[in-house]
Amino acid sequence: DEPPCPISNYGRSKRAGELCVARFARQVPISVVRPGVVFGPRGRAILPVFQMIQRTGFHIVPFYNPPLLSFIDARDLVTMLLCAAERGERIAVDDAATDAPGRGYYFAAVPEHLNWKQLGLSIGQAMDGRTVTIFYAPEPLPWIVASLSETLIRLRVSPADLTIDKIREAAAPSWACCGESAWRQLDCQPAYSLHDRLRQSVEWYREMKWM
Repeated sequence: DEPPCPISNYGRSKRAGELCVARFARQVPISVVRPGVVFGPRGRAILPVFQMIQRTGFHIVPFYNPPLLSFIDARDLVTMLLCAAERGERIAVDDAATDAPGRGYYFAAVPEHLNWKQLGLSIGQAMDGRTVTIFYAPEPLPWIVASLSETLIRLRVSPADLTIDKIREAAAPSWACCGESAWRQLDCQPAYSLHDRLRQSVEWYREMKWM
């Protein structure tokens, strides 16, 4: 129920997109779904984490106290999107003029929350109990590496995977959101637990030779 408070350029662009869409609420019924970290078959957002653990058993964690994260498998996200389109509440017409919380916004996330360290260990468990060695990157190292990455990429004129914006997000207190009210209101549920979905992702990545 808290108003949006994006801390990164990426987050501000997402919120700007929501406000832009809200301007058409008089003409079109609109519901907004805000997913956590999306993974699963064909998902590439955290694929490099799976690949590094598969190849080396190493997992790099920015900061000693990484924030909790919310997750959603792509297949469960599709379920919520379809349910929201079919029977979800619609955002109010005046949402385009306010940052106050309102109807028609849904967080798509499974109940389990993990931080970045716990994610690596859980992926190791999904890989038949593979041992995962954690390497911490304490401050100010992540900021320095991201600055160098941005500088080098700028010279090559291509997008960077590691940016100051990403580190700013990694330093946030928490990214955990509660999707239970959304699932309940939309009368649907994720098909499997987070750990089962991670195991299924490992199986799919291996079958497709992605790792």
